[in-house]
Amino acid sequence: MQVNDLEYQCWHEVGHAIACMLSKGQVLSIELSNNKNNPYLAKASCKTPERDMKLCTSSGGFAIEYALFTSNRINISKKEFLIEAKKNCSYDKIKFCKDESLTEVQCEQEFIDYAKDLSKDFLLIMDKLEKIVIKLMEKRKLTGNEIMNIFNS
Repeated sequence: MQVNDLEYQCWHEVGHAIACMLSKGQVLSIELSNNKNNPYLAKASCKTPERDMKLCTSSGGFAIEYALFTSNRINISKKEFLIEAKKNCSYDKIKFCKDESLTEVQCEQEFIDYAKDLSKDFLLIMDKLEKIVIKLMEKRKLTGNEIMNIFNS
């Protein structure tokens, strides 16, 4: 798998969805874009009314990317990984820090620390996450119920 290919983007969005699920938020769907100019766009839609749910869900993309990196599912240097992951997660970091009174440096460190901690949980369930990624690549859209069914199968 290459950083930023379709499969990688699927992993990122599955990370958000499963982080939402683990924090007791409601996963509505994950959908891949039909935009021909950028076919790798994807979005996980979640309801996260509580602060802890929002923090967990927003860090889920980076958490799964970090789990992919630490489990050697992507083969790049740590420096390259951090550059790419920071680009991929820039909007997620903004959402993570939205209601926090932190400096930019503090925000980034809190986001990374939170995601690294979450990645430990993801490493334990990579086989389940991979099934969801495969199904997402096949169908291009999964509902929250479909995600739960695949996860629990």
